Amino acid sequence: MQLLNGFTAKESDKTTYRQTKQLLVLNLMPNRAVTEQQVASLLAGTDVDVAVTFAVPASYKVRHHPAAVQQRYTLATLKIAISMP
Repeated sequence: MQLLNGFTAKESDKTTYRQTKQLLVLNLMPNRAVTEQQVASLLAGTDVDVAVTFAVPASYKVRHHPAAVQQRYTLATLKIAISMP
């Protein structure tokens, strides 16, 4: 499991592999770091290799530490490729 961005991501996690499933998590919780850890913990218990990207909409009004949140993740800075099975 890889965390590609956010408050709890590590540089070593940012390399993705072809067989890795991509997951975008819309994180609107006030304590984003704790939420990231909870999501990572749940996904780490699965057999699926997942690369997680955390985001908030660019138009979302962040109340807690807005500069830090905008620096780490926003939908405005993500290039998302959507593929249908």
